[in-house]
Amino acid sequence: MKVVFVIQKLAGLRGGAERVTIDTARALSQRGFEVSIVCFEPGRGAPAYDAGPVRVENLFPAGRADRPKPSLGPSSAPSKRRAERFLKAVPNGLGLGHLKWALTHGFFVRRLRRMIETNRPDVIVAAMRPAITAAAFAARGTTTKVVAVLHNVPSADYDDATRWDQNPVYRRRSLEAFDYCDRILVLLEEFREWFPPAARERVEVLPNAVSRLSPPDVTLQRSRIILSVGRLTAIKRIDLLIEAWARIAARHPDWRVVICGTGPEEQRLRAIIDRVGLHDQVTMQGDCPETGAYYDIASILCHPAAHEGFGLAVAEALVHGVAAIGFADCPGVNTLLRDGDNGLLVQPSDEPVVALSEALERLVSDSELRCRLSRRGPDSMADYAPARIYARWEALLRELGRCDKND
Repeated sequence: MKVVFVIQKLAGLRGGAERVTIDTARALSQRGFEVSIVCFEPGRGAPAYDAGPVRVENLFPAGRADRPKPSLGPSSAPSKRRAERFLKAVPNGLGLGHLKWALTHGFFVRRLRRMIETNRPDVIVAAMRPAITAAAFAARGTTTKVVAVLHNVPSADYDDATRWDQNPVYRRRSLEAFDYCDRILVLLEEFREWFPPAARERVEVLPNAVSRLSPPDVTLQRSRIILSVGRLTAIKRIDLLIEAWARIAARHPDWRVVICGTGPEEQRLRAIIDRVGLHDQVTMQGDCPETGAYYDIASILCHPAAHEGFGLAVAEALVHGVAAIGFADCPGVNTLLRDGDNGLLVQPSDEPVVALSEALERLVSDSELRCRLSRRGPDSMADYAPARIYARWEALLRELGRCDKND
């Protein structure tokens, strides 16, 4: 059975969606599926995560994402990115929305349609809004089934006018795309309610697989480290962690905060560290390919995100036995953390920095509490064991393979 995963961008990106896409593709390949991954991006870099035997192809005319191509000149890739930025800057009014669609997402649809007609995959698994939109329209009128995979809170991805492309033609068609998807996968049961009643019967809840990122027999040497893992974006609210730690750092000079990740918020976060004078206790670690090694030495994971589709860093920390802190009103985290059992949940507050600093103080000061939460973490993630999750993926795909496109 031939399965193609589609994601718009992979080159050098170390986000959760990119990793889950590659991990799932590899796992299904091991289960006997003929699996490949396609993306559509001007850049030519390789994926940040190892795709193993799974072929990765870039449908953008530059060529394959996993195989160097003859150079088109030193400025060819930058020029394509400049063209992409130029198109984004073109106003959406004056009837230009349809032209922008044709030159951007419409181009993605056409390239994907050509791939479908050539390779005839049984199922396309499309991750995130741009790829879901392209796959749904590209597969119309073919026998290829389409599985849409949402990696975030649906309302955050689709109702927030500041996310993704602002072109109203794209925004309208990205919602219409769900009508042409055979299955829609969300990470939490509560996300099903966002969809209109007619679509809900095609919505299934399938969370991410969670596993240790280091050998299970590793000898743990916990250090007095508060860890943060994730892309440095505004929604992760790493600034709250820095500001909260600044309130209590003087009382705990032997503790330090390690922030793993890169992203658009990096310079602003460095400026906050400068302002509060915490250079000796807060480290911006940058890109951390071997995240498991950090989970193995950290005593606490602090994840102050506003919302998550599935708090992968939190889940991984729990699997590694790291006591975790998150906010009680954060979807995708409050389903993983059970307050006082495997972590601490900070209640919503008009002063979130104060509330977070109190939770940090409690956990830093109480080694018995940290040990108790640590012991309960791994077992609390049993439902997300890879064998269970990938068995559900296999069952879903084999069911779709037996169904007629028009059933």
